[in-house]
Amino acid sequence: MLEETNRGILSGWKDIYGGKPCLMLGAGPSLAGYSPRRLTELAEGKIVFAIKQAYLRCPSLIDFHFFNDNNFTPVYYDRTKCKVVACLPANHRPAPLIEMADLVCLVGQNWEFYQSLSGSHKFADWTLEKSPIIRPWGPGITYEVVFYMAHYLRCPSIETIGWDLGPKGSLNRSHFYDEVKPALINPAAPLDKNEAQKEIELTAGFNKWLRAEGIHLKVIHHGSYADDSIEREIK
Repeated sequence: MLEETNRGILSGWKDIYGGKPCLMLGAGPSLAGYSPRRLTELAEGKIVFAIKQAYLRCPSLIDFHFFNDNNFTPVYYDRTKCKVVACLPANHRPAPLIEMADLVCLVGQNWEFYQSLSGSHKFADWTLEKSPIIRPWGPGITYEVVFYMAHYLRCPSIETIGWDLGPKGSLNRSHFYDEVKPALINPAAPLDKNEAQKEIELTAGFNKWLRAEGIHLKVIHHGSYADDSIEREIK
């Protein structure tokens, strides 16, 4: 039942948004350097994705909001505009979070590292056409479903702000809201000592796959630790 529901929702979204370029807003510290006015200028003609608290930066601009159950902040939506995607643990599905979402995806909790995207780099196995409900273990929602949504909608390009990551060996992530924190429910655990390095390597693999699929990935801000193979164009 859920698979049929998700396929129907996704098909409708492709009809509305398919073929438009994407502006992806992450919650990294670089997002603080962009005013709502500047974000509006950069978003012209694009679908705007917001990941977690990035939604708070410019709510009226957002077309798609993505969240999971880590570092969760309750928000209120204009449901006539914003589509909401939840990516939740398969064995723990809080009803309030499900009720907030238009589309619910599930991530298994008993995977070994080699089965994660960081371990396998089997990007083509996890398109939303092939798996509209069950998502791979990322790390993180950006890799589990956000990039895949841009792929599903056939976005010719993805420009990113706030996709900062952290340097190799880092154990924590910085965010644009660190000085004035919003309410955070279920804060994320500290990173494993090798996790940052594996994520940087993952960005290179994702970029290569997206390019092969006809999608141009670009970082348009300072300070991202995404792999150097990903184009930079500061705007």
